[in-house]
Amino acid sequence: MTDKNIDWYQNKKIENLSKLLLKRNITLKYAKTKAEATKIFEELVPKGSVIGLSGSMTLEELGLLDTVLTSEYKTINQYEKGISREESLKRRNLGAQADYFLSGANAVTYDGKIVNFSAFGHRIAGLSNAGRTIIFAGTNKLVTNLDEALKRVRNYTVPINSQRLNYATPCLETLECNETVCNAVDYKRMCNQILILEGEVVSGRLYLVMVEGSYGY
Repeated sequence: MTDKNIDWYQNKKIENLSKLLLKRNITLKYAKTKAEATKIFEELVPKGSVIGLSGSMTLEELGLLDTVLTSEYKTINQYEKGISREESLKRRNLGAQADYFLSGANAVTYDGKIVNFSAFGHRIAGLSNAGRTIIFAGTNKLVTNLDEALKRVRNYTVPINSQRLNYATPCLETLECNETVCNAVDYKRMCNQILILEGEVVSGRLYLVMVEGSYGY
């Protein structure tokens, strides 16, 4: 299969995914570049909006963190240097109730499921509870089905992030999930909670922005 045919096949599958998600009140927007992703963000989020954040390498690599941390937005920044752990947790709770909540995705399936794991639950709360939620994901996050999504996150995303954040988990060195022994009592477990988004009740609340290329883990 030539590169041109691969591009056509990929685009057709994303087009089908967009139609499927729209029936479930999830709007998919597609960006070919980081600049297009930023433009979509600016179209969706008015200046002065209160924004909550999820920890996300995708948001960082797209340059969106630099954008939202300007004075043009009222961003609740739980990662601000110098604040206490208590203040950080307080801001996470506030961010989950913001007008807009920005997050990445751990995996997106071609049959219409958006998968996110969480250690503390603030990401899940924001995705589910904020006024509007915008999820950004590179096309590297696309997988066939839920089974493949869970395998991807457990055996790739979580181990790499455990290494990056120095989480003391069984997968830290092996880069493989060992769910049978990975208990929150014994380890700083990163995958305590799982959210699988299949649909949304409120029209216009949930957006998925797929960005062509590899962003995040």
